[in-house]
Amino acid sequence: LALKAAFDTAIDIYTADGPDGCFVICTAPAEAHTNPVCQTILEQSLEAIDALFLKRLEKEQLLPGAKPVDLASLASLLGSTLNSLALRARAGWSQTKLKALSDGAVDQVMTILGGSSSSRDPG
Repeated sequence: LALKAAFDTAIDIYTADGPDGCFVICTAPAEAHTNPVCQTILEQSLEAIDALFLKRLEKEQLLPGAKPVDLASLASLLGSTLNSLALRARAGWSQTKLKALSDGAVDQVMTILGGSSSSRDPG
């Protein structure tokens, strides 16, 4: 499934050189309140992440068996999961624990959407 592959790639990036996480997600929030540039970067990054997940979910919804659901909310849930992975990677979570979290989130979203993650199109 494309969603699981996207999360696996993020986990690889977040943990490649140690528990780095994501610079934007792990650093910008602390500065966003007092630094308008950081706030803008953070806001644009979050919106872009949600938009990418929304685009993918729109493709998933075209597949047989998909239910009409609020895709924007599901995309935000997936974006929130990605943010959580970044923070948890920074906290030292193993790739195994991070993958279990992301797999569980994708499975739940796919159940809500009306299909299982194992039966969906990989592209």
